[in-house]
Amino acid sequence: MALSLIQNATAYSYVYVVNSYVHGSNPDWSTVAKIDGEDLSLIETVEVGDNAHSIAMVQSPNRLWVTCPDSDHIAVINPSTMELIDNIEIEGKQPTGIAVSPYDSRVYVTFSETGEVGIFHPQEMELISSIHVGGNPSSITFTPSGAKAYAVDYQEPAVYVIDAVRNALITTLNFPGHAIQDAIASPDGSTIYLANMDQNKIEVIRTRDDFILAPMETSLHPRGIAISPDGQYLFLGHYTATDAYVDMIRLSDGQVVSTASIPSNPRCIKVSSDGQRIFVT
Repeated sequence: MALSLIQNATAYSYVYVVNSYVHGSNPDWSTVAKIDGEDLSLIETVEVGDNAHSIAMVQSPNRLWVTCPDSDHIAVINPSTMELIDNIEIEGKQPTGIAVSPYDSRVYVTFSETGEVGIFHPQEMELISSIHVGGNPSSITFTPSGAKAYAVDYQEPAVYVIDAVRNALITTLNFPGHAIQDAIASPDGSTIYLANMDQNKIEVIRTRDDFILAPMETSLHPRGIAISPDGQYLFLGHYTATDAYVDMIRLSDGQVVSTASIPSNPRCIKVSSDGQRIFVT
């Protein structure tokens, strides 16, 4: 049920996990949990809106922003006290994916209902403008420089490439299948890696010209994806109901160098800033 997690800059400070309740037997609210990154003890939780989806850490002021598409709002939380500060209402747009621009610290949110990417002022917590991309964008990631953003549409499936300086759509990249999932940028910004779940592949985008390179073949149902801080390894979660696993893949030759078994469905993966731990929901 946990769909996303975020780590503070310090290697093992705190991990924030979105726990989303979306089935009929569960309540119409979700929670965000604050977890000690060293011993994984639960510190505190806070309730947010219906079907919370994604989370981002916003600096100055230090806040957690959590998208709640079924409630059409973004919950804003003080990460120190875990107090719910505000709900930013986004009527009829279904805010879903979220990321903070390294270029200017603006907050970008995908609106899956209207096919837009909204841009928010982090201090004023107000929608500044929006970019129409089409489809149903569900997640978004930036290159490290913040020059470009890549919004993933798992239904089309497609990736919408955005010039994040001019705030304009550059191009739309289409992929085979019907279930592309998480994307991650390499630390040098040269490459976007994209999990194509039903095709059992990792799609590869060269960012300088947004050219789709040959995909990397992988094993069953890749879903969550992360990359080591030195850019040498991918961590790839494989979606199965039971006996799921996370692969460590060496990018120089595409070989799996290690595998860890987990109970089921590795939905989201983050790597500690020192590269010594990965956190998997």
